[in-house]
Amino acid sequence: MAALSAPAAFLAVLVVMLAKNAEKLLTGESATVRGVSRCVEGGGMALPASHCDGRWAFSDGRTGEGEITGSEVSVGDSIFAGDGWAYTTTGPLHRIVWALVGILVALAVVLLSMYVGYRRRLRRTAAEG
Repeated sequence: MAALSAPAAFLAVLVVMLAKNAEKLLTGESATVRGVSRCVEGGGMALPASHCDGRWAFSDGRTGEGEITGSEVSVGDSIFAGDGWAYTTTGPLHRIVWALVGILVALAVVLLSMYVGYRRRLRRTAAEG
């Protein structure tokens, strides 16, 4: 049973990450940057992504503030945002979601292949014995 706990935990983390980022894609909307306080240039896969701290306004008058992930932004730029989060474009969210979907599909294929191999071994053993 302990051997299954690590893969189950890994699967749970992947599903939570997928749900969180898919929810952002579904609930986010276009907003306009109203203020930028500081920008940090990120780099590479291991380092945090480039981002700016800022404020934005939605078309219905609501406002938000937080980290705007992506390249440097300026006042007046259009971004994709939600409550407390924003991206310069939807691209990073799409990449995350589809990468996680790909990993989950690959994992399902591996598990199905292992199950089919196990069933074949069981049948072969039963036929021989």
